[in-house]
Amino acid sequence: MFFESPAARETPIQPQSLTTAIVKVTQGEVSEAQIVHRLQELAPGDFLWELVLIEERVFRVDLPSVEDLRRLL
Repeated sequence: MFFESPAARETPIQPQSLTTAIVKVTQGEVSEAQIVHRLQELAPGDFLWELVLIEERVFRVDLPSVEDLRRLL
């Protein structure tokens, strides 16, 4: 799995909300499209997923709800 607890890393500039998560690619090569596709599978619905590159292989993403964040962790 490539998800990291939102409390484990600080994001620069913008504060995190309760529905902000950090996605970190730890093994292999994974495109942003692949990450979004996996997020859509884990939290289905019409939510518009937007990844924000924090550093190489690390992204910030806002989730639709706290429940979705809990399900992903």
